[in-house]
Amino acid sequence: VRNWQERIGLAEGLRVLLTLPKGKGVAPLAEEALQPVAALVDKEANDETKNTLLAVLGACMRRTETLPAEAAKTLCKNFESGSDSVRRAALLCAAEALQATELLAGAGGLVPSLCKVVQTAEKKPGLRGDAVHAALMLVKVAPHDPAAEAEMDKCKFWGYLTSPGSYFCALPSLDGLGAGVGVALAGLADAVL
Repeated sequence: VRNWQERIGLAEGLRVLLTLPKGKGVAPLAEEALQPVAALVDKEANDETKNTLLAVLGACMRRTETLPAEAAKTLCKNFESGSDSVRRAALLCAAEALQATELLAGAGGLVPSLCKVVQTAEKKPGLRGDAVHAALMLVKVAPHDPAAEAEMDKCKFWGYLTSPGSYFCALPSLDGLGAGVGVALAGLADAVL
């Protein structure tokens, strides 16, 4: 593959195959692609290509119902130090993977990095939409992993969600709250209540 545009095209084609509702050979394809895609995400320099590869990674994990250590490490790295678009793509990747409920018990490795996203958004308003996605995943993982609950308590997660002065309390009244963030916020409210 000669350039980043071709890498995006190939990755997008793979993602389409992996998201087919039924099809023989799709699960084995996802199993074979999972490790190489995780490695490619880690090595990719172009953000647009990395975002597409993260979408492929999410589809692989959802289809295989696995969250390998290498993929978790890659996601955590992008939650914490990726550009805004890459962090958002990594959060959406993890959210897609966690739609496979079997992964919820094994997603504890993501919890510290997801907590950091929530904590960082207190000081950086631009991250608050990402924090909603992170919080929704934390609330989904917590009942399946006691260590996740302990980590959430350690980072004072519930304080961010429930204290009257918290940025979470002000989010519903903000103008320009994107549809994706609005849906995640509604899901978060539903999960908490």
